Amino acid sequence: MNNRRVTENDYQKLVEVWERAVKKTHDFLQVNDFQTIKAELPTYFPHLEMNIWLIEQRIIGFSGMDGEKLEMLFLEPNDIGKGYGKKIVATLIKKISFD
Repeated sequence: MNNRRVTENDYQKLVEVWERAVKKTHDFLQVNDFQTIKAELPTYFPHLEMNIWLIEQRIIGFSGMDGEKLEMLFLEPNDIGKGYGKKIVATLIKKISFD
């Protein structure tokens, strides 16, 4: 698994990952709230240190950090439960430790 910084060209892909992940994991979210967050989500990206996470060239998810605080972490639904989230968090903690 590797990662790279998100560019503005990635925003639509991230929203698509977010949408699939939220539909799978956030069944408590009301439709109106879902639509509002989806529309606003790209406005958050420039304010965070955003990373896209890949296996080979396939996107498995993305994370957003504000300093040392993890603000968002979303994985493709088919990649949930495979330990990728733990690996991403461990990688981010190591990065913070060395910065």
